[in-house]
Amino acid sequence: MSYENHIHRNVAEFYSVDSQKMKETSGAKTPYTIPRYISMYLMREINNTPHSAIKQFYNADQVVHANKWVNSYLNDPNEVMFQMELSRLEKIIVGSWDLQKLSLQDL
Repeated sequence: MSYENHIHRNVAEFYSVDSQKMKETSGAKTPYTIPRYISMYLMREINNTPHSAIKQFYNADQVVHANKWVNSYLNDPNEVMFQMELSRLEKIIVGSWDLQKLSLQDL
């Protein structure tokens, strides 16, 4: 499993949304838009995935907009809960990836 796919699946699980629908949805605002934006942002921040690869993963051109949207909430002093939630999600993603790598090394 790629790290991008790992991030995508963890974000979908964290927000209790269908990962396939989150990947397919684009354009109009849906219940999948915010998790999708967060996933795009985390792919960029955690893994330094290039915009072009994220666009290809999601078949969408919203990557720059998604990053700007998430950053606007991260820089807003009134959005402490969002900031804490994103920090917690990032720890879950990185921690579960590290555990997965450790378990594969034991084989």
